[in-house]
Amino acid sequence: KYITGQMHQNVKDKLSEADTAKVVSYLRSGVVILADRGKYEHPELPGEHLQVGELSDGEYVWSMSMDRLVEAGKVTPDDDFIQHVLKNGQPPKELTQEQREAANEVLRAEARKASQ
Repeated sequence: KYITGQMHQNVKDKLSEADTAKVVSYLRSGVVILADRGKYEHPELPGEHLQVGELSDGEYVWSMSMDRLVEAGKVTPDDDFIQHVLKNGQPPKELTQEQREAANEVLRAEARKASQ
């Protein structure tokens, strides 16, 4: 599953400060699936140059910038991902080859959707 999150005026209305910290930590601890040396400026975080890449925990895949968007109060991940994080605590340190292949397939599917 690819996490895009939902834009909010104030994430604090949806997530407590403690849960936001847990989600941000989880997002930062994912396994790198795809990375680039490039950086970009996200429209919601002007002046910040964010890493280009994708992370996974074997079940979900997300952009390397998702942690900053959540931390800055701009995005809230979907409820099922939040529950997944609160249940599991931290993502695994490594993924199996099958999990990596599945994550890459999720990225290919997202790329196909974006190109349509």
